[in-house]
Amino acid sequence: MSDYEQRIKRLETQVEALFNINDDLKNKLKKEAKRRVELVEENRQLRIDLKKANQTIANLTTRLKKNSSNSGKPSSTDSIYTKTIHNFREKTNRKIGGQKGHKGHTIEMLKSPTKIIDKKVDICDCGGKIENHSKYTAKQLVDIKIEVEVIEERVYEGKCTKCGKYHIGKFSKNFKNPVQYGTNIKALTTLLVDEGYISLNRCADLIKSLTKGKIALSQGTIINFKKELAENSLPMIERIKENLIKSDILHVDETGIRVTGKLEWLHTTTNNKFTLYQVQSARKLDEKESMKILSYYVGILMHDHFKSYYGYTTMTHAECNVHILRYLKAVIESFDRNGAKNLLNFLVSKNEEKKIAMKYGFDKFSDKKLEEIEQEYEEILENWHNEFLENTKGKTLTDGLIEERNLFKRLLEYKEEHLLFLKNFKVPFDNNVAERSLRMIKTKLKVSGSFRGKDKGNYFAIVRSIIETAKKHKMNILDVLTKLFNKDIFEFSGV
Repeated sequence: MSDYEQRIKRLETQVEALFNINDDLKNKLKKEAKRRVELVEENRQLRIDLKKANQTIANLTTRLKKNSSNSGKPSSTDSIYTKTIHNFREKTNRKIGGQKGHKGHTIEMLKSPTKIIDKKVDICDCGGKIENHSKYTAKQLVDIKIEVEVIEERVYEGKCTKCGKYHIGKFSKNFKNPVQYGTNIKALTTLLVDEGYISLNRCADLIKSLTKGKIALSQGTIINFKKELAENSLPMIERIKENLIKSDILHVDETGIRVTGKLEWLHTTTNNKFTLYQVQSARKLDEKESMKILSYYVGILMHDHFKSYYGYTTMTHAECNVHILRYLKAVIESFDRNGAKNLLNFLVSKNEEKKIAMKYGFDKFSDKKLEEIEQEYEEILENWHNEFLENTKGKTLTDGLIEERNLFKRLLEYKEEHLLFLKNFKVPFDNNVAERSLRMIKTKLKVSGSFRGKDKGNYFAIVRSIIETAKKHKMNILDVLTKLFNKDIFEFSGV
């Protein structure tokens, strides 16, 4: 083989080796290209996951910032480590407690003492007799005495000595069984359970202790007391209903309760003089299954923007603005929006202006003043909307941002309902009348947890309607309950 051929052979070997190297490089390049595609896809997915995670973090952060002062959450959910201010009053440097000039409260002497003990000195140290003057100085010891009163009626039979007719005596209407409980113990027991909110078994133990074991009530007996009172109270419930229908302004609200382990709703319809409670299966007040009030009502209905109330078109609607202040506070704490700050200051300041005007005898603002108020309100909302758009441009809306957007849309759509308190001075700024009437149910549920039947919930609702109405008329609750157990007819004083 010539040198030329050997050289060609070596070159061919080299070329073949180069082709093999080239093939290896192509394979590696394909693998790297595939890996690159995989990395690009993985990076894209990680970006998506990161975006979702950031959104979740933002939602959870917004949720964690919510408490009873800036949302509709109950105060029972607030952390004990979080200081929460529940109102929008300006902080002062005054000390806690009664201020200078505050009218104090102390026990006063009663006009009709039940027992009088005359303390006279009759004999002097020298042995002489002392003539006491009619003038005296008195001090009183006020206490209570619990006694068990057992009244026994005895019915006799007899024969007329003149005509021979046989007669049998009759028991009074309260004496139906061989032994029964009187109205006083029934009223006291009901008061302890439905006003004092103590449990049935603790109430029975308390009564047994107070009577030194002479009266031992069962839980079933106490429930029967409540049932009897509820049935006797139905005519008074009708009176409450009639007065609520005639009211100029009604407040309504609702809260969830547990009945036999299921979610039910306690509804309240109330004003400054009367309160009616109803237990229903749905949050929406079903007038078909309830004591109809709203179906006949034509006044002003104050509520918390539960939209089912807008289904009643015979009335004028008003919205609670304290709820709005809470929501605005949440927006300010989460996003520091100037628009929310301006609207909060606007509502608070206009409410103060209204109070000052009422103090000086005015019952409304002038038409010009109301036009200026509406214009300022709309401008604040528009500026807030623009601020929102500027700060969320190109961003995915988190739950908090969606809530903020929905809030200023609601405030614009329901402008008339939120500003009605300025157009009609009789309309309050808030729905506190209804909210206060529902606070007691949370105490009740902490004690009992739930009602063991809808009938038990209805008994509670009826009895509480009577108690709340009596309190608003400054009537003695125990006297009212005693009268109802006796089936006495009475009027709510001050009606």
